[in-house]
Amino acid sequence: MSHILGSAEDLASKDLDSLEVACTKEAFTDSEEVFRLIGEVSDADSVRAELALTQFTKLLSQYQLQPHLLDSNLEDMLQRLINIVKDGQSSNGVKNEAFKYLVVVSHVRGYKTVARMLPHEVSDLEPVLKMLIEQDPSDVDTWATRHMLLLWLSIIVMMPFHMSRLDSFTPEEADGRKTAMERILDICKQYLLVLDSCHRPAAFLTSRFLTRSDVTNLHLSSFLDWATKLEGNPPAGVLSAVCWIFKHGKRDDLLPFATPMLRWAQECTKRDQIFSLTHKFAMKLIQRIGLTYLKPRIAPWRYQRGSRSLADNLKTVEQAETTQNASSNEQEDEDFDVPDELEEVVEELIQGLRHSDLVVRWSAAKGLGRITVRLPKELGDEVVGSVLAVMNAREVPHAWHGGCLALAELGRRGLLLPTRLPEVVPIVLKALAFDEKRANLPVGAVIRDSACYVCWAFARAFDKDVLSPYINDIASALVVVTVFDREINCRRAASAAFQENVGRQGAFPHGLDIITTADFFAVGIRNNAYLEISVQIAQFEEYTLPLIDHLLQKKVDHWDISIRELAAKALHKLAHLATEHTTSVVLPEFIRLAQSIDLHSRHGSITAIGEVLAGLAKGLQDKTIADVLDENVLTEIRDLVTSIGKRGQFQGMGGDLMRQAVLSFIKNASIAKMPFHEHTQVLEDWQKVIIDSMKQVDPLTRARSVEALPAFCEQFCKDPSGSILPRQLALIKILMDSLTSLQAETTRMGFCRALGSLPRFMFEGVSASVILALAKCSEITVETAKWAESRRDALSALSAVCASVGTTPLAQGDETWWYPTQSGLVYHRFIEGLNDYTRDSRGDVGAWVREASMSGLQSTVQLVLQAEPCVLTEELMTTVVGQVARNAIERIDRTRKQAGNVFSSLIHSSPPNTKIPCLESILQIFSLETCKEVNWSAEVQTFPLFTQMLALPPYTGYVLIGLVASVGGVTESLVKHSSSSLFDYLRQQPQDELARICQCILKIFGDHQGQDRVAMPLLRFLDRLFNSGVLCGQDGTLPEEFALNLVKLVSKETARCSAPLKLLEAIPVLCQVAGIRAEKKASDLALSYLVTFLCHRFPRVRAVTAEQMYEAILVAQEDDGFPDSDLESVLNLLSETNWTDEPIETIRNIRNDICDTLKIPKPKLVQKRPAQ
Repeated sequence: MSHILGSAEDLASKDLDSLEVACTKEAFTDSEEVFRLIGEVSDADSVRAELALTQFTKLLSQYQLQPHLLDSNLEDMLQRLINIVKDGQSSNGVKNEAFKYLVVVSHVRGYKTVARMLPHEVSDLEPVLKMLIEQDPSDVDTWATRHMLLLWLSIIVMMPFHMSRLDSFTPEEADGRKTAMERILDICKQYLLVLDSCHRPAAFLTSRFLTRSDVTNLHLSSFLDWATKLEGNPPAGVLSAVCWIFKHGKRDDLLPFATPMLRWAQECTKRDQIFSLTHKFAMKLIQRIGLTYLKPRIAPWRYQRGSRSLADNLKTVEQAETTQNASSNEQEDEDFDVPDELEEVVEELIQGLRHSDLVVRWSAAKGLGRITVRLPKELGDEVVGSVLAVMNAREVPHAWHGGCLALAELGRRGLLLPTRLPEVVPIVLKALAFDEKRANLPVGAVIRDSACYVCWAFARAFDKDVLSPYINDIASALVVVTVFDREINCRRAASAAFQENVGRQGAFPHGLDIITTADFFAVGIRNNAYLEISVQIAQFEEYTLPLIDHLLQKKVDHWDISIRELAAKALHKLAHLATEHTTSVVLPEFIRLAQSIDLHSRHGSITAIGEVLAGLAKGLQDKTIADVLDENVLTEIRDLVTSIGKRGQFQGMGGDLMRQAVLSFIKNASIAKMPFHEHTQVLEDWQKVIIDSMKQVDPLTRARSVEALPAFCEQFCKDPSGSILPRQLALIKILMDSLTSLQAETTRMGFCRALGSLPRFMFEGVSASVILALAKCSEITVETAKWAESRRDALSALSAVCASVGTTPLAQGDETWWYPTQSGLVYHRFIEGLNDYTRDSRGDVGAWVREASMSGLQSTVQLVLQAEPCVLTEELMTTVVGQVARNAIERIDRTRKQAGNVFSSLIHSSPPNTKIPCLESILQIFSLETCKEVNWSAEVQTFPLFTQMLALPPYTGYVLIGLVASVGGVTESLVKHSSSSLFDYLRQQPQDELARICQCILKIFGDHQGQDRVAMPLLRFLDRLFNSGVLCGQDGTLPEEFALNLVKLVSKETARCSAPLKLLEAIPVLCQVAGIRAEKKASDLALSYLVTFLCHRFPRVRAVTAEQMYEAILVAQEDDGFPDSDLESVLNLLSETNWTDEPIETIRNIRNDICDTLKIPKPKLVQKRPAQ
């Protein structure tokens, strides 16, 4: 049905803003701009011409859905463009541009409308023909010109007088000259063979030309002979032209050619490697030939529905008046012969319904409808029978789709009589549920879509009294497709068909309520359709059982895992609406499917059993789940997991899938409070599956085990009276023993998350040991250095355990309680996690650990803030707030956003956290209103705020190291906003404050010596800091001892460095200091280090050093830092020497000359000691 309603559905999926603009047009409001662009058509500047054409296309495209709005100005637009073409002074380039504009207009308004409004005087024929003859069909730049000339010629050839009058000579006087007819026919043949889009207007022109009475007699026969004798597969243009001819030509003129052309079309459909478009035109030609065999008539035997009034259909008290439609008063005229060839035509069309291409099937279906409407009743009924025969279990899926399209076309035309409905309706219902997977591809979506089209056609074709026996079946089937189909187009098509039936038939149960709930947009989201809309519709008892049975029969063993899981969740919500049916039919069937050899059936049924049990338990009020289940069913459910384990179905390729299903079953069975407390072996089997699943590599399996564990503990680690069972300590011991294993990272991840998910009572007597074990797992060791994900999960579990157990012991005087004795360890682990910058092939995976640490600090600080005694100290909160602030101004957007939110919650906590140093100053920067409005991931908003914290001494170092990472980064936007915020702040500071910040920079450099993660961005940071000029005083000096100490740190960082990238980052920093001659001691020291790089073993390092030294000395010379007489030779040596290719001995001599000139000591060559 989407073929009919597809345009509306496509619109719904497009951008709503653009849709709103398109739909609110009430007039052609852009006419002035359009006419301005037409008036400026030119080829003087190709770029400008292309931009103007793009703007013209954009303006007219807004009217694609309302092209009639152009009609008031269409004639004027066309006339102006045609005038450009007719202007003798216009160049060919300008004319080609004008034709491009005409193509845009024809695409928007439609080529038939545009063709009618083109000038078509007799005087236009020769110029148009001349231009067409001059065209080069292989020129890709002028296709628009050829396209519009052919379209223009198609209206000119409709002149109402004999075309021989256009010739200035008689046939006897031709003397080799071609007549106008012959020239036009040559043009048609030429452009029918091209491969570009010009074959379409050429086909249109050909049909208009050859169906003229004067041309038909002379050239139609020869043209058809030419078409049939073409070698190879016939071009699409030729087939299209013949189709147009058989559509527009007179029946008497075409009948002599019908049989030869039928044979040709049949031959075309049987050729190998034929394109779908060619096959489509061949099928269309066959149906046109079939129509030629039959006289135009409307079958008097067709079913004619009576009242078409929607108001009458919706009447509930008075019956709408309908006319007698089973028979017609007029006598059917059966006195005409049906040619034998028509049987071949119908057979070809029936075969076309099985074709693999949709467009071919669609054309065949429409052809059957058009031909059947001209047949006698008996033959028409045979056609219907042939279509029904196509739709059987032995046919390919394409045949089902084609058959549905044909049934819809027949029904829409009244050719499907009510007597056929008992055969048709069951087939349509099967098509609505058709869903299979062939190889790796699903089939059935187009079949269900076309079946919805059939139901839509039935609503318009039949009276409600005729359809009344089938109303409930059709309504239920459409509702099922509306809410439970996998494909969005099928759900929407079913919704539209249901709505059409409600409007036309007025007999669908609760129709108005359902179409209000399941409208076009509501069913677009699959989860919403399955879990919300289906529940609302199932409240009506007519649809409850059909919905549940469809899930049972079609969706629980579906090939798509997401559909199976959604079906189980839907059954969870529907089960209590039909308790008896669920317990007596649904559950026994699921238990049977759970023993199937098919993996999909086992997975879906086991998952569904758990969901149904949980749904039933939720709907029971005064009863337990054991009261409504049969004893045999209860026993089968109890032994389900054990039997699966015995069959070994947890191993192999489908093992993970079975584990996920069983874990879901255990979780829901525990939620349903199944009475299995006394069955120790069953519970041990369940526990074993949960524990083993935590060790699996598949993350989804581990996640399902973590979800199942708390529900299992809540139900089976306590007895019905609430007392804790010994199973609690045994389970905790198993989890903690597995936690310390170094077998695999995934094992540790699973058990960490499992401990974090446990309910509070499970930690009685073991909270301290659990905290200690998780803290140990969050440490970075030699063996676990790359296990960032396990540390993340350990810290998340640590936070969850602290939040779950709280600061108050479960039992009075519990000496094993974690708080306050281990609170320091907890905060230490979180703070250490904030310094985790582990990297692997995926990038900065340590960000996951930092984010988990921030979340843990947020929850535990708030938890301890309200506890007695409170263990928070100013030193601790300085570290916490500073580390979070540092993360809020680093590289990763996601991390910055989370850090900003955590920072806001820390400073705006309730009650206020008085242990945070400088809290009042921080709140002046980060007010509550500011924190609510700021987008923490946006650099332009966050960096100006956090940069102000440099003024607070406790946090200067933390904020500065964060800025080092950002300003020294490589992302353009990050560097831009972070550096501008920092430099603007520093420009406003006095010298003593700058000196303090410089000392912090030196401290950061010294503390992170040899750590490339900090050193590399720090070197880039220093280079950009020097370039900004914010550190230099009025006398050109830097803060005291900063330059000298910086040079020493840089030289220490690069000593014995074999990484050229680090050297390339250090060289600009040394050059920056070398160029500041006001700091002579530091400058000379920097130069002495730089000249050693001039003889470095890496050529790239030598070249970059020379280039950077040249720039630094040149700038210093302009500031009178060096005497002019000394530097001329140095600059020449630096610029003229080939530092990459010269021998090292030559370079060393040049380097020594530079040292002598600059009066700095020459580097000494150190001989390596011989190996002992």
